[in-house]
Amino acid sequence: MLLPSEINQIELEDGDLITAFDYLMEKEALIIGTENGLLLLHNIDDNSTEIVGQVEGGVKCISPSPDGDLLAILTGFRQVLVMTHDWDLLYEIAVEEKENYGDGLDVRKGQPFSLVTLVCILVVWFSLFCKMR
Repeated sequence: MLLPSEINQIELEDGDLITAFDYLMEKEALIIGTENGLLLLHNIDDNSTEIVGQVEGGVKCISPSPDGDLLAILTGFRQVLVMTHDWDLLYEIAVEEKENYGDGLDVRKGQPFSLVTLVCILVVWFSLFCKMR
């Protein structure tokens, strides 16, 4: 049995692109990040979108913690922002790329993966660690 599908369009400024998104259980909505740094909250039920923030350098990755209490955002300026689901900034952490680490290695395929992917994985673990303390 196929479920009915519906396509909702999200309006962005000319030249802006969606670079990351995830579902926020607490808000029952999608959090969307754009190349220009907009953070949008899109409610699927009523097809409404609101701007909830903007980050400098653009959004590269969005990762909510497993319990939904925290949200981590990697910016284009290599900053990790950790926020509550009410958009209060808790932490701002600079990410430094070490030359001798390269881009990392996905051992399953033997192919390199990006620093963004690695940071997103670390952000989830960081969120869990902060929550347990």
